[in-house]
Amino acid sequence: MRIELITGGALVRFLPKNTDGNRSLLEIDNDITIQAFLSSIGLTDEQSFMLILNSTMMPAAEWTTTHLAEGDQLSLVTPVQAG
Repeated sequence: MRIELITGGALVRFLPKNTDGNRSLLEIDNDITIQAFLSSIGLTDEQSFMLILNSTMMPAAEWTTTHLAEGDQLSLVTPVQAG
């Protein structure tokens, strides 16, 4: 199945190496959870980011139970600290 992954800030390093810009269409396994997908691209619990699935912010507590679907748009955004 295919999803679109969009990244912001330093998270662009988790896109495939041949990606131009900050987004990529990816072929992924069917019936994969958000957490399993994040692990598959090398993201760990130690990185700090917000995850937005189809324009809805997803709390980390739901990543292990929410499955990705064909055509999903997954955005990973680094938090910005204002001072």
